[in-house]
Amino acid sequence: MLNPSLPWRDQQGGHCSEGERVTNPQAASLHFTTDAFRPGERVAAWREIWGKMVDLEIEAAAPDDPYFAEARIRVHEGLGIASTQQAQTRFVHPPSMINSDDILLCGLESGSWCGTHLGREAHLAPGEAVLGWSGETLSGVCEGSAWVIRVPAAAIAPMVGDLHAGMHRTIAAGNGTLRLLRPYVRTLLDCSIPPALQRVAVTHVCDLIALLCGASGEAAALAADRGGRAARLRAIKQDIVGNLEHGDVSLEAIARRHRVSARTVQKLFDHAGTTFSEYVLEQRLALARRLLADPRQRREKIASVAFAAGFGDLSYFYRAFRRRYDELPTDVRAKIGAPH
Repeated sequence: MLNPSLPWRDQQGGHCSEGERVTNPQAASLHFTTDAFRPGERVAAWREIWGKMVDLEIEAAAPDDPYFAEARIRVHEGLGIASTQQAQTRFVHPPSMINSDDILLCGLESGSWCGTHLGREAHLAPGEAVLGWSGETLSGVCEGSAWVIRVPAAAIAPMVGDLHAGMHRTIAAGNGTLRLLRPYVRTLLDCSIPPALQRVAVTHVCDLIALLCGASGEAAALAADRGGRAARLRAIKQDIVGNLEHGDVSLEAIARRHRVSARTVQKLFDHAGTTFSEYVLEQRLALARRLLADPRQRREKIASVAFAAGFGDLSYFYRAFRRRYDELPTDVRAKIGAPH
């Protein structure tokens, strides 16, 4: 329950690398591990650092076992995100710690999670997620690895009628909106992403969380169009790049894997100012160029590289490569002194 309204939201540059004790929890980027503490101090350290950041009282569920916990935290403008790994832990968000009105989304990667909130009990299996509200008490037990996103309710409420109707109900691992949201977890935990991309990602995440909360009508259409469309296009692009060499990146195969029509895929690229075919060609050419410039591939013939990148017509490959990079494949290969 990372609190993006805490004063450390606006602090920049603070970071705790692995093995360090945390002396300044007011940081926009933080990595904390109990490995830096003696076994008898670890639960207290986790409670002092993580517990205060996320408004939880914490204790080890198995106090006789060696305790371990780790958190990686990033705070963006209007959004807090963390990935955690911990031994079996009991947690409580008591009335005395209620100091905000935020929406939380917790996704379980491994292990188990169960909790009671708003009079409802939820049990998560790996891949599943649950929504919560920081304005009410929560208690439960968790172990394993998870991620948590926290956003102000004000960023979600205008798009949702009954904000709390969908709270603390298990979101299935196969939920389409949840699948689209997962890649943003990695993006927003990345300290190196530029500010412009951070802002866009935060907007899209808020849209997707609004859909999970039950956005409907025009608000749902806006959230789906703005956040859902961008997330789906992002997922399709990642699919294409990941399957260029050894997978099927035909329009029909991509549409089938993402459970949409071929026309929907085409429209997603149209909205982005390009076409599906142009994007695939761009990625094939980029892959071929990387292979040609790789000294480890210097003994591969250019025809073999073209084929590996998905080009069946060598003449067309040469023409497309020169049009895109203003040089021939042989020019790239010559720079590393490899045979043609």
